[in-house]
Formats: sequence, structure tokens, C-alpha cells
Amino acid sequence: MAAAAIRACQVSSLSVPRDVAVAGFDNVPYSQMMCPPITTISQPRYHMGYTACKLLLDQLADPSCNPQQLTLNTELIIRESA
Repeated sequence: MAAAAIRACQVSSLSVPRDVAVAGFDNVPYSQMMCPPITTISQPRYHMGYTACKLLLDQLADPSCNPQQLTLNTELIIRESA
């Protein structure tokens, strides 16, 4: 989405980041190859999947266990788009 927003700005003769700041939320590999490179939030994708699977298996093993809510760390990666 951020890449599409940058492209739309370019088509509209807007400068990123001078006229519009753009940030993404997944730190996909091409975000650093864009022009300008996209500021983004990096999520711990592997840890998210592993933890979700573990919680599901725990719930299946003991349906009476209480649901858990977890907060995982993210990282703001500042690049040239914002």
C-alpha cells in the first residue's frame, strides 16, 4: 500500500516526503528498494506465527485454559519516505 501511495504521489506530481510523508507497516523487502525507501514498522513475523501456533496447540490440549493476550515488540525503521 505504501508503494502504491508513493506511485500515486509521483503521478500527481507530489514529492515524497516533501509534500506527503508515507509509512508502511510490514517492512517487506522491496520497501528499502523503493525510491524513496519506505519508512516502516517491522513486525516479528516468525515469532508471531510460532506464538500463535503454540497458543492454539495449548488451547487444543486443554480447552478449559484461559485465552491469552500477548504484545510483541515492533521496530520503527526510519527511511527517506517520511
